[in-house]
Amino acid sequence: MMRARHPTMVALCLLILPATARAGAGGPCPAAMDLPQLVIDRVENPAIPTIDNWQVLWDGVPLSDAQVAGLAKDDQAIDLTRVEMASRGTWVYIGMLSAAVGTAISCVGWVLFGQNTAIPEAASLAVALGGLGIGGAGVMLVTESIQTPLEPHLAPTPTHRLSRADTRRLVAKINSRLQREICEAAHAALPTSPDLPIDRAPLGVPEPQMP
Repeated sequence: MMRARHPTMVALCLLILPATARAGAGGPCPAAMDLPQLVIDRVENPAIPTIDNWQVLWDGVPLSDAQVAGLAKDDQAIDLTRVEMASRGTWVYIGMLSAAVGTAISCVGWVLFGQNTAIPEAASLAVALGGLGIGGAGVMLVTESIQTPLEPHLAPTPTHRLSRADTRRLVAKINSRLQREICEAAHAALPTSPDLPIDRAPLGVPEPQMP
């Protein structure tokens, strides 16, 4: 005959079985009930000026596109947030070169302006102003090349690289994974009942005792 199990273990099993059934039916387990969920909402008074009026929030804290893609472990979304950063250095050098060339051209135009009778003043003035324009465009290119590739890595993100549909898919994937991992960790931390010894009946019939 097997000994009766400890009443505490029986009660614990009775509590765990309904929670496990609810988790298997699609709802979060009790350990994940209070876990904040990622949501898509607006940010009030953002620290960074934003163009897109929606952001991904976790417990009220905005997340960048790169963070959402990384949490979802989606390779395509991760590559999309990094593609601009790969060509960032090239465009910075092009902008710096353009600024230097424009400055040189502008200097030549101002030097020739009013000092060389063989070149009309209108032509030298056009060269000087054109050089200023090229130099200014080069400076703007450098600024944009530094700032724009960083946008997917800023929170809140000024201009999203991920579409809203893709973001909804990634948010659902992240919430599901977090709930699953927390439920699995909580289940693994539950105490397990030790193997209890079994009383074995004596072999054979005992001999009667003499009075």
